[in-house]
Amino acid sequence: MTGQALCASLTLHLESELGDRLQANKLAKFIAQELLVWSVPKGNLANVDSVIAFSFGNRLLKGGAAVPGPVNQRLAQVAIKIFKQIGCPVFAQWEVAECIGSAIPSNHLCPITPDVGEDGHTLKYLSTTDVILKIMKHMGRARETKHILVVAHRDHAHRCLAYLRQNGFKNACVPPFPLPQGYDPRSGQPWTRQRHIYAFAAAGKGRTAQGLPAGWQIGRRLFSRMGK
Repeated sequence: MTGQALCASLTLHLESELGDRLQANKLAKFIAQELLVWSVPKGNLANVDSVIAFSFGNRLLKGGAAVPGPVNQRLAQVAIKIFKQIGCPVFAQWEVAECIGSAIPSNHLCPITPDVGEDGHTLKYLSTTDVILKIMKHMGRARETKHILVVAHRDHAHRCLAYLRQNGFKNACVPPFPLPQGYDPRSGQPWTRQRHIYAFAAAGKGRTAQGLPAGWQIGRRLFSRMGK
């Protein structure tokens, strides 16, 4: 079933439940786009200009410091593999960049790091959108024509590509081979510990007062009631 046909079917069902076609259509579009579409376009390595590697979760030490964790180690290995094949610049969110280390020369690796808070020492949360905005400062309008290869967790990739396109990265895709998947139950970011919770976190727009994705709380409550 195509995405359009799926959305039409959802609209019909929701209209029968809600008795309101306009609201049914809006809700159907949200469900289809945010929860039912996970596949992403794959490209080849032949014409890639840059790689962007997004992190997924982390590990928190007893003192509160964050370290990359196993998922970001796997993402780093993918970025290294691609670099060895095509040698293009790699922009990597700090958790992935830290795992890459010296495997990619510093003149080809651009770590994307969080800003320091108003207190002068606390690091601000670095969202997917924040990473993209920082890379935009490096690329400028050239991003509109560059061919970008995205390295991301398999379930995070569709969100990364959507945000890139919204910000003018018109030619972005993922590698022609499988992306890392699997979840770290000890992740310092609760919404990246389990797949069913992440699905709702990815759909929730905005963040709570505690800095958590709004959708994470919905998923946690829903699956708690279901005994999951």
